[in-house]
Amino acid sequence: MKITIVMGISGSGKSTYINKYLKDRVVIDLWDFQKDYHFFTQSNIIESYKKCMEKLQEELKKGNDIVLEHTLLRE
Repeated sequence: MKITIVMGISGSGKSTYINKYLKDRVVIDLWDFQKDYHFFTQSNIIESYKKCMEKLQEELKKGNDIVLEHTLLRE
């Protein structure tokens, strides 16, 4: 099992890179756990990290190689 982390600002080519070079892996995008927030607070960011971690653990238990995609937040 492998976990590859692809991190960067919005529009930097993370998804393009993943689709080109890592398409055989399960992609877990942290943004999927954050996109419904209207604004970010410490508690909802921590909540999104916990949900993401649960998904990572679920996929690891299945023996899958994973890509964790993380868009850096900015003010």
